[in-house]
Amino acid sequence: MNALIKSLAVDETVSSGAASSAAPAPAHDAGELLDISRRYASLPPERRRAFRERLRAHGFDVAQLPVVALSNEEGASADAPLSPAQERLWFLWRLNPASAAYNMSGVLRLKGAIDVSALRATFAALVTRHASLRTRFVEIDGEPRQRVDSEPVFGWAEQRLADQSDLAMQAMLDQLAWRPFDLEHGPLLRVDLVRTVSDDQRLLISMHHIVSDGWSIGVLFAEFLSLYEAATTSVDREPRALEECAELEPLRVQYTDYARWQREWFGDAALAEQLDYWRAQLAPVDVEALALPFDRSRKGARDTTTGARAGTVSARVPVTTANALKHFAGTRGTTLFAALLADFDVLLHRYTGSRDVRVGVPVAGRHGADTTGLIGFFVNTIVMRASVRASDTYAGLLDQVAARLAEGQCNQDLPFAKLVEALQPVREPGRTPLFDVMFNLRQHPSHRAALPGLEIESVALNVDAAQFDLSLNAAESAHGIDLSFDFASDVF
Repeated sequence: MNALIKSLAVDETVSSGAASSAAPAPAHDAGELLDISRRYASLPPERRRAFRERLRAHGFDVAQLPVVALSNEEGASADAPLSPAQERLWFLWRLNPASAAYNMSGVLRLKGAIDVSALRATFAALVTRHASLRTRFVEIDGEPRQRVDSEPVFGWAEQRLADQSDLAMQAMLDQLAWRPFDLEHGPLLRVDLVRTVSDDQRLLISMHHIVSDGWSIGVLFAEFLSLYEAATTSVDREPRALEECAELEPLRVQYTDYARWQREWFGDAALAEQLDYWRAQLAPVDVEALALPFDRSRKGARDTTTGARAGTVSARVPVTTANALKHFAGTRGTTLFAALLADFDVLLHRYTGSRDVRVGVPVAGRHGADTTGLIGFFVNTIVMRASVRASDTYAGLLDQVAARLAEGQCNQDLPFAKLVEALQPVREPGRTPLFDVMFNLRQHPSHRAALPGLEIESVALNVDAAQFDLSLNAAESAHGIDLSFDFASDVF
């Protein structure tokens, strides 16, 4: 670690007025970066502020730093602030507590003998391990705060279904998944075991998006398998004992640590350059909505409590076409993600006639190894703008999309809610600000595993609320690229 970085942790008198054009600090290995974070975390708040200013002034990329727990002057048991992404969902929930728009539900099909006691012990261990799953939200003096419960409380219910038809099963899962969450009282994790007269059962796992995201579901599934296998063989089913038996890597930080860290390092001043980029990229801010071929006219705000659910139309790109597309993207020095986004831009241009196509794209938002294994709400949304004309070549459009994606990735830390707040676009009921459609490429569309006496497979639920007019979710598989066009049933 160079002398400059070393000195910052001990010198509280240094000035923060160094020129921002100073040469960037050299790269550091993981051990050095962790040492920097720990030195920083041990400082009192005023010295931490000076530390941040000097690092930025010398061109240091703070996104390299691993998240660590900060010293908490409020006391170890104090409630934590919300992350900016959580603040937006808290605001939306306060507007409509009965909404299920941000429920995240998944279903596991369990074929074989089920140890119910082991199942419950598994989820108790998951909730103990991940503080986000035992978090509630309170408001103190008008400010929302995260409150982590000490006990591993989660919703558990066993349902009996005599009717063996797929239609009856789907109806029950639909009804259970559509229940709203109470963010103030919790719990924000619910587990419903739907039992039938056969050995073909369903396990419905529901979380609120404010404590989870798509990446988190993969984390939960992997740890569920390890913990359940440990629970079926272990005499001691206490949560910490199961975690040790399952040989899960201990979590060094929790989501509340990330929220505090993000607020310190990624405040308004730190993200000013990123805001300038998006302000220039998205000008003019107020553009007409894409003229999608709606079947029904939009009638104001979307009702996410009764009927504005997402319908789905599925398609598949054959493996030969998928491979050819990946090869062509490679010849242009880019990825399948960029190629599919460019394809979607062309499709939207042809259906709407718009030359200015703006698509929301999720980014994982997880910096450093310590956040990859956490369950929590890290995902952010960036807006990818493409200029599409009939005279363009596909190669030219792909180059444009790839370049803007690379720039967007470098400016992905600005929370979408902060971007909307700064740009202040004209708000229209029922329409997402700044973009109308979403695109995502998922790497792992399904999960399947086998344990002694039990087969486990994730199955599609399709009871999501419609957050956007149209979303395209793509996923690579052995058969090509599976496409899911999810649409709002109030307009399509």
